[in-house]
Amino acid sequence: PLPRLPIVGLASRCRRMQKASKSLRRIVAAVAATGALACAAGLAWTQAPSTDASRRPLEPTVAAAKAVPPSAAQTSEELSFGTTGSGFAAAAAAFAVGAAAALTKGRPARAKAARSPKTALRASFFEPRKGWSKVRPYPIGVEEFADKIFWSVTLTKPFGLRIANGPQGGGMGCGVAEMAPTGSASALLDKALQDGSMWVQEGDELQSVNGEDVGGDADTAMQMLMQAEGEVQMTFARKKKGPVKVVFPNGKHITANRSAVLKDLAAACDFSYGCTCKDGKCGKCWFRDPKTDELYIMGLNCPGIFPSIFRKKEEGAAGVVTDFETWQILQLEAPPEGTYQRVMAEEEKEQARARKQYEQDGY
Repeated sequence: PLPRLPIVGLASRCRRMQKASKSLRRIVAAVAATGALACAAGLAWTQAPSTDASRRPLEPTVAAAKAVPPSAAQTSEELSFGTTGSGFAAAAAAFAVGAAAALTKGRPARAKAARSPKTALRASFFEPRKGWSKVRPYPIGVEEFADKIFWSVTLTKPFGLRIANGPQGGGMGCGVAEMAPTGSASALLDKALQDGSMWVQEGDELQSVNGEDVGGDADTAMQMLMQAEGEVQMTFARKKKGPVKVVFPNGKHITANRSAVLKDLAAACDFSYGCTCKDGKCGKCWFRDPKTDELYIMGLNCPGIFPSIFRKKEEGAAGVVTDFETWQILQLEAPPEGTYQRVMAEEEKEQARARKQYEQDGY
């Protein structure tokens, strides 16, 4: 006869097996993440700068696209056009995160922090961007490849552009180092504000002139531009998470780093809004983007992140993207009258509701 299995202790044995299985999953996830990051480092190393320009793809980056000091009225960005392995590293890191999430799927989420009154009100403090929960579509004629967008514009002389090489020299990438306030290139911004088309700004990489590749060299590009006659077609590239064009109510604009504080950008554009508070509770420093209905506080927010979507992401909402799109213009204007009072009243209601729910749940 077969031996009888002891019933006593069977439940505890099952629990121990479940714990061991969870530990094994965590170990496997850690090993997968480590391997993916090591692979990313190797890929990034293999994409290091090469002496052979013909074998290197162009990768424009903005090294110092930060806010101009408050004393300056205009902006001049320092450009850096070069090749890095950051795209491969980011892809491998994303793979590692996905592998870890798949292997740890099924774990109960901790809801205690999300239900507290302090965090619950953040999700509804401001209205979310109007009509778009993820990413807004590209303008007509824009194509994407990897982490960049590509588009063409037709300009006439004078262009009002200063083309320069990156710090790695000619053949490694060239682009728009500075723009004149007058010229056919600067006129594109006014058109973009009206119909949503593409424009040219500091940091854009020049790819070709009238269909001919400039070879990543500023001298070659300038020679082609000087020899061109009539209407000239230029093709540019821009990083999807590059600098953001910000237009203030006084009509002045700046090409800014995504993490720059809006109050510093306003000072650089000589825009005064009569507020010196640091917490945004006066209401004078509140401004609105008419395209998204998003509210921005000058002293707290930056142009590269949607404030309301960022709060939802903190709450754990899935499928939202917090990054402001570089193919859109952040145009700030004064919000409708009574916006501050309405939002603060909604905050008080949400805080009271969250506090009541917090007490009912016993946390």
